[in-house]
Amino acid sequence: MITLTKINDKRLNLEVTGLLSPEQMEYALADFEAKTVGMEGGVILYQLHDFEMPSAATLAVKLADLPSWLKLMTRVKKVALIADKKWIRKMAELEGLFLPSIAIKSFEPNKGPEAEAWLAG
Repeated sequence: MITLTKINDKRLNLEVTGLLSPEQMEYALADFEAKTVGMEGGVILYQLHDFEMPSAATLAVKLADLPSWLKLMTRVKKVALIADKKWIRKMAELEGLFLPSIAIKSFEPNKGPEAEAWLAG
């Protein structure tokens, strides 16, 4: 399940739980695009709970829409990821190496206040 909440003109909260379907991934792209219209220098608090590796079909949707995702991510300058699995936190920071215009920092679940402070700084 994906929940994207627009907090204000520069802030989104994204929460992903469990296993994602291809339909959810398609919806997430459209929802992200709609909620970031006019956004510049935005920040995202991204929380993953009980995340399961997506199926090949779900990954195919994301890869097929990769140009759109990359274009939309130019609206964002910082992402704070809170995840319960260490490998996910490491992968997010590696992903940040491929998106040099976006600062990505990962946090353990009990570090929510630190993630919020980092986004605000």
